[in-house]
Amino acid sequence: MNEDRYEIKFTLNEFGITHALSWLAQIGAKKKYQDRDVNSLYFDNLNQDAVKDNLAGITPRFKVRLRWYEGKTLEKFDPNLEIKTRNGRLGSKILCPLPEIRKSIDTKSIFSLSEEVFQKSRRFNIAHKSINSHLLPMLIVQYQREYYEINNGLRITIDKKIKFSDANQNIKLKFIKPINFDQYIMELKFSQNLKLQVANLMRSLSLTPKRLSKYLLGLAMLGYATYI
Repeated sequence: MNEDRYEIKFTLNEFGITHALSWLAQIGAKKKYQDRDVNSLYFDNLNQDAVKDNLAGITPRFKVRLRWYEGKTLEKFDPNLEIKTRNGRLGSKILCPLPEIRKSIDTKSIFSLSEEVFQKSRRFNIAHKSINSHLLPMLIVQYQREYYEINNGLRITIDKKIKFSDANQNIKLKFIKPINFDQYIMELKFSQNLKLQVANLMRSLSLTPKRLSKYLLGLAMLGYATYI
């Protein structure tokens, strides 16, 4: 499991992203990696507990997703099944590498892919309440991510060209028609020992953080949840 870290999010329009990029230059942030396309397939149980817990603000709360990346220079990244825990502004993840399903992402229907994901992940013997019940594919989130970092360990990501798709369909991913989200999401990620340093840096940012879940945002845009 990854170490608990703070995760602070901002939703930005065109003016906000210009201001944020200026702030990144001001604090000495540098590009860490080339931009990547990020894909996430989210799962939930029949009761939609992940949705309900998030709306109620319950902590800790959990999300289960399959995540895979595409690099701009034909880099290959193995897919992972991720169990993400959120406790207030602190987040952590359990990662289960599933390199063998890379081909299935392009060739299988969503239902068949989901079945394979959980069948292959049994080898990790995960004893976690979030996957004790039968999970169904709910939402696909896709976006381009920019990666920045400053030398004290603060990481900043900016997500753009965000798209949401209904995953509760027995068709291949490439045939799903997404809907677009026309804003940017910036996230600050840092270890607990950097809390005071980051708080000082954020004073010059002059933007208000927001409790934000791409999972709920996407479901709301598709009409499956009420989320403000």
